[in-house]
Amino acid sequence: MLSQLIQTFLVATVSAWLGVMAGRLLIQEGSGILGAWRLMRGNRLRLGVIFFLLNIALMGLDHVLDPAKAWMVRSLTNPLSWTLTEATLRHVVDFPFGILWILTWSVTIGIVLDALEGAPAQSGKTATPLPA
Repeated sequence: MLSQLIQTFLVATVSAWLGVMAGRLLIQEGSGILGAWRLMRGNRLRLGVIFFLLNIALMGLDHVLDPAKAWMVRSLTNPLSWTLTEATLRHVVDFPFGILWILTWSVTIGIVLDALEGAPAQSGKTATPLPA
């Protein structure tokens, strides 16, 4: 159990850092990975914890919804054998949760980028506005 928590924390931390780097590269073309790494200075562990907690919350939601998803699939298909219909239905039932996961991560990365890039504005420097 502890090793799984450590693995989840490491994956969430690296994913958070890569997400911030990718978001920064998409917003400011050519700023480079080092610019994003410097942007996260002093906040790297915080980002890891935020995304670790986000992962734990989403995994918990998935585990809470698992019985309902399994019941829905079992009620519409034959639970004794694997079929293409069952696999397709499982995917269709799980699709909204996958979209929720992607949207939650994207919005959180956007909020983190906004907070990190807004930090210089509080110290008297102005942040570069996004092109319209």
